[in-house]
Amino acid sequence: IIFTSQNNGAIIEKKHNYLITLDELYTSIHALESDFYFKIHFFIGQFKALTNELKSLFQFEQILYSFAKKEMGKDRVFTLEKVFPLYLLKNIPSQTRRIGFSTIYDIFQDDPELRRLIKLYLENQTNASLTAKQLFLHRNSLQYRIDKFTERTGFDLKSFATSVIVYLACLDFEYFD
Repeated sequence: IIFTSQNNGAIIEKKHNYLITLDELYTSIHALESDFYFKIHFFIGQFKALTNELKSLFQFEQILYSFAKKEMGKDRVFTLEKVFPLYLLKNIPSQTRRIGFSTIYDIFQDDPELRRLIKLYLENQTNASLTAKQLFLHRNSLQYRIDKFTERTGFDLKSFATSVIVYLACLDFEYFD
């Protein structure tokens, strides 16, 4: 354990075969917060070999952690894959983002629930059955809404590149709009 300030620290560990699950981590967070009355955030970094690049990686992860606490503060656990796309978006001028995502923004403005549906669908690797279950929708109803989105925007979510753009638009709309 290394304290980087009075309120922040890092836990550096060897890579194990056993990894704590997110549910276990959230349970720990809840227990600590209820006992000590302060909010806890975790940034789960990458495992790296001890090299000269380790210091740079640690500094970059600290930047991402600070960014995540500021922009994604409602979340408790941050990872590179959750934070980095949003960090990249933040560093693109807002006017450029608005132009690039304008078609998607228009639809999300009209139907905020659709953004949530599309984002969850993409986070579930376009698994319609899992997404429908999480949203308490019939699979056909979910598919109908996805088809309507595709029809209105021209963005086919079966394409990986298109899915990336739509997911970034979802993040941008959620955090910066």
